[in-house]
Amino acid sequence: HWNNLFSNITMQFGAGLNPIKAVANAKRGYEASSKMGLIRQLEAKKIIGLSNEETNTLNNLLQDSDIQLWKQASEAGLFGRSKLNDVLMKYIKPSTNNSSFTKQGLLGKIDEKVSAVYQAEDDIMRYSVLKSFLEQGMDFDTAVSKVSTVIPDYTKPMSYLARKMRDTGIAPFISWTYHATPIILNQMKEHPERVAAIYGALYGINQLMGIDPFNEKDIPQQNFSMKRIPIYKNGNEVT
Repeated sequence: HWNNLFSNITMQFGAGLNPIKAVANAKRGYEASSKMGLIRQLEAKKIIGLSNEETNTLNNLLQDSDIQLWKQASEAGLFGRSKLNDVLMKYIKPSTNNSSFTKQGLLGKIDEKVSAVYQAEDDIMRYSVLKSFLEQGMDFDTAVSKVSTVIPDYTKPMSYLARKMRDTGIAPFISWTYHATPIILNQMKEHPERVAAIYGALYGINQLMGIDPFNEKDIPQQNFSMKRIPIYKNGNEVT
């Protein structure tokens, strides 16, 4: 989740947005998203009647500018663009074996929770980008249409080959790479200095941790022919 949030912030920076404002707007988006749950509860309860305190609470919430923008963005279809059930379930094939069905059910429950968290994170970041664009003076409709040029829209169809690699388990996490790569390439064209700063910072962080991604001694070697790919490692063991 840290990687997901960090990548979304760096992609905003790469797109020319202010990363400090991005974090501040993400915080406001998180607060608005959290309050939406209470609003739904109170609006549902209106059927049987609200107390004066609950009515005042609901009215105050509905006057909040961030909540108003969140609702407007939701109605415009800005959210729910992360098909992150790909992370666990899409490459798991059902089987007639009872134990497989049990495993599928367990993984399904885990997947639902993981997907919900990732979806919430991406919705908050999409709100952050929208707010940044609006603060730049962009009109609402244009801002909504441009959000997916910064934060990947996973609902867009993938190529047959990429989908096959994902669904067979060859590359189950290819969705992010497939959708984010065009965005990053465009950022390299439009803001090369910002992209260079991002990768320079990442290299510096690796150096501080004692890892040199360009030095083979820091890359797992044993029983692994593709030596220059930094897979998860524990010493010389690839995991």
